[in-house]
Amino acid sequence: MSEEKKYAINPNEVEIEYQKLALHMNYGGSKYLPRLMKRAFTLSQARLALALDMKTEEMAELLELSEEEVKRNIEKLQILALSKKLGTREEEVHQDIKYMFELGFAFPTRRGWRWARTADQAKDSQSNPKYDEKLGHEYFDLWEAFLKIEAYPTSYYQRQVSLLNSGEPPSFRIIPARKSLQKIENRIPEDNLEEVLKLYSVIAVEHCPCKRLVRDRSCKSPTEVCLIMDRVAEHNLRRGAARVISIEEALEIHDKAGENGLVCMPQSNEARPTRLTMICHCHWCCCDPTASTIMMGFPLERMIAPSCYQAVVDSEKCRGCQICVSRCQFGAIEMKPDTGSDNNVQFKASVNADKCFGCGLCVITCPADARTMKMVRSSETIPKELPPANFYTGTEDHKSGKHVDTGSVMTRPRF
Repeated sequence: MSEEKKYAINPNEVEIEYQKLALHMNYGGSKYLPRLMKRAFTLSQARLALALDMKTEEMAELLELSEEEVKRNIEKLQILALSKKLGTREEEVHQDIKYMFELGFAFPTRRGWRWARTADQAKDSQSNPKYDEKLGHEYFDLWEAFLKIEAYPTSYYQRQVSLLNSGEPPSFRIIPARKSLQKIENRIPEDNLEEVLKLYSVIAVEHCPCKRLVRDRSCKSPTEVCLIMDRVAEHNLRRGAARVISIEEALEIHDKAGENGLVCMPQSNEARPTRLTMICHCHWCCCDPTASTIMMGFPLERMIAPSCYQAVVDSEKCRGCQICVSRCQFGAIEMKPDTGSDNNVQFKASVNADKCFGCGLCVITCPADARTMKMVRSSETIPKELPPANFYTGTEDHKSGKHVDTGSVMTRPRF
């Protein structure tokens, strides 16, 4: 069955407003994104979304105020200006924007509310289950179709090629499953999750948008596994898309994710690379960076940096059960013939050092306790710099400056 036929898509054409929203997110001509917009928003909400980028001078003219007056009270006056422009009650505008914000398409900035700059930004905000019943299965089918059929071969592909040719360090890296390091006394702090979490004032957990948008994923793992910190946590808490947790709760979530075969894969903050924005727990079947990289045949090491550790096998203890083979997402485990002390030949696990990313998943579930981790790199190998282009502005359309003036810095909304 082709990818096109796999998804239940309504073939009817959609109104121009939804097509314009897709164009705004750099996917003009998309087959799936406009239909996705129509599933989520009424026509009046779509018109409101298109009006969010109203310039300060237009607001000032509508409200008969100076631009400076508008800028001083942008949050309140933008709502009033939108109400006047669209002929809609202020309370209705307010509630519609709140819905867009909670759903992950509208963002508060220093220049007022703005629609998502790209489809990537909206996709990464699909972590709020509040409206799942209202949106229905078709909404998620459309997201999955859009990602796999349209986004991966275009913007994701461009980003991968750019990263591959740039020589820049990966945006993601591996932190080993913490239980895999229990036998190591002097652990590298950056790879010690408990020590990493102590750096942050606010820790929250949200549902993984990647997993939510791939309903037929093979991992079948829980979705509430993304740890988010400080500013990112506060933003998603305001959206109702996350809940505050303690370090102990975070570690429990991490341990459970590892048992379910998910790799701990944090992403750094571009402005402060030593700080993390989130700690994802990923599987190749549904994680965007991993799935798209594999689908397009790019080397994973250009997207993901390994941890400072590597798995090793004690062949005397190994029973050859192959559980580690099924759990390794990097193809680093091989079964090789081994002649034991009794001269009988058995197939036992062996680690390919060139492919091992040091996630520790094979260690924590080995029934024979035949696997351990060893340190093979120092903290100096952990990427300290990130690519200069923002994750959401990596394609050529974005680099041309299309969204440079939209006020991308998030602010606190007052709901």
